[in-house]
Amino acid sequence: MRIIACAAGLAEENIGLMLPCNVIVYEKAGKTGVGIIKPTVAMGMINNEELKPPALGVEARLKNVFDSLL
Repeated sequence: MRIIACAAGLAEENIGLMLPCNVIVYEKAGKTGVGIIKPTVAMGMINNEELKPPALGVEARLKNVFDSLL
């Protein structure tokens, strides 16, 4: 993840405001829930096309983690 964060930082110096990608884990009614904001959505708020590749990379990794929980 560090390499992707570095690439994002080189593309947009203020991207650190959007990192790390938000992930929450919570318990409700005896069940565990996980919420993950899509990096493509978070970084999409900044109008910089150079952020798209690192956002897609982070999103793919987070999706793998999320899918492994199912």
